[in-house]
Amino acid sequence: MKHFVYMLFWVLLIGILFWIVFLAPGVLWTGGVVKELPVRVVRSSDRQPVAGVGVLLLTRGTFERLWALDQPERSDAITSARNANSFGVTDQEGRVTLCGLFPAGGRNPGLMLGGSYGIRGEIGVITETAILTRAALETILPNIKRSLRDELPEIELTLDHAP
Repeated sequence: MKHFVYMLFWVLLIGILFWIVFLAPGVLWTGGVVKELPVRVVRSSDRQPVAGVGVLLLTRGTFERLWALDQPERSDAITSARNANSFGVTDQEGRVTLCGLFPAGGRNPGLMLGGSYGIRGEIGVITETAILTRAALETILPNIKRSLRDELPEIELTLDHAP
């Protein structure tokens, strides 16, 4: 009988630990995940790549605040974005890879189970003095729940008038 009680104790202990680690509904997390976003900029008329233009990834509503700044403050803000890899200049193929922070959440953060992220923000093609084009990321990439392991596909931005 003593052996049976001892064995029952260990089975219950293992079951409780299993429930805590894998099934506990209270072990939730929210935050953000940094993902690379490949971008290609082309002219709308002939689909040719546009080299040497700046591409900026920002949170919603930030473009208006950025352009309300005077030129020196705007340059400082763009330099900060470049340091955070959310600003880049296109290469000869019209490509640049940016990094963005996207809202994420899940359960059991230590084991990375059940985590997903969504798409929010704005992306724009800019020069020193103008916004050439901009769009909400939700209109370019479907705002579906993506696994934390999912990489973002390359998006294409078209310019009506290349600089």
